[in-house]
Amino acid sequence: LNHRLAIIIMVVLALAPMISGCSGEEGNDTAVSIVNGEEITREAFDSQINMLVEMFKMYGMEEPDEETLKQMEEMVMEKMISELLLLQAAEKADLVVNEQEVDDYIKEFEEQFEDDEEFEEYLSAFGLTRDSFVREVEKGLLIDLYVQSSFDLEEEISDEELREYYEENKNFFGDLEFEEVKDSLRDQMLSQKLQEHEAKLIEELRDNAEIEILI
Repeated sequence: LNHRLAIIIMVVLALAPMISGCSGEEGNDTAVSIVNGEEITREAFDSQINMLVEMFKMYGMEEPDEETLKQMEEMVMEKMISELLLLQAAEKADLVVNEQEVDDYIKEFEEQFEDDEEFEEYLSAFGLTRDSFVREVEKGLLIDLYVQSSFDLEEEISDEELREYYEENKNFFGDLEFEEVKDSLRDQMLSQKLQEHEAKLIEELRDNAEIEILI
């Protein structure tokens, strides 16, 4: 896998809305993989690929060629399997997302658009309806809840750690003094630790999962 391309795809996936590519229309329900007895359908997989292609266009990148599409498929498959494993674990733990949190997320997301029509057009470009978007937001927030539920959000990050990071990346901060960026650095490092925790959870879930890839 081309390292530079892999980074680009990961960035685009991160910029994409919190959805797993679920379409609002009937489609191909053939399984492309089975995770602990639960299927990921061809429809959902293709929708995620199409979303990624649209995101490439949106950010001014060239339409992917055959080799790039193959690399996309590999990364999307890994992403969807990881998300499903986290979702299964969250449901097994009987976690429930607060309805108000879902509403707040959607409201904040909608505020990026001029009006409802522009928002609907955006969803349509990715093969989504408002209802399917809401469902995927609920799933995404449930995954976040699961990851955070086993992570100490109050974890102490020492000033020494922050200072070391600041000195190592001083060129990035320009004329800003350590005290000016300390709080934002703390948030950034906490977010990084949370991502590392999520990756560890996924690894543990994969080690104990039955995963069959059918394509």
